Amino acid sequence: MQICEVDTDGEVLRQFSGSGLLSLRWPDHLDIDSHGSILVADRYSQRVLALDSRLRLRRVIVDEHQLGCSKPLYGLHYDEPTGRLLLALEDSVAVFVL
Repeated sequence: MQICEVDTDGEVLRQFSGSGLLSLRWPDHLDIDSHGSILVADRYSQRVLALDSRLRLRRVIVDEHQLGCSKPLYGLHYDEPTGRLLLALEDSVAVFVL
């Protein structure tokens, strides 16, 4: 799995696929903050990554240990004014303050 930026002709400009322990398993939800950071929920790895505007890893924001469960992520929303990151899980919502 990978995350790509493409131009209007469909040419890949940048991509992030991770490597080793940071390989992406199912990155299907993302949000972008006002600084251009891209927050990616990697569903089956139970983590949220922050990428910069060039799709380089900035940091792991939330990992499976912080979630405290092995359930997949079903969505995310970052509320920038409050600094809250809301993660939709199978039967609950986890809230983190960044």
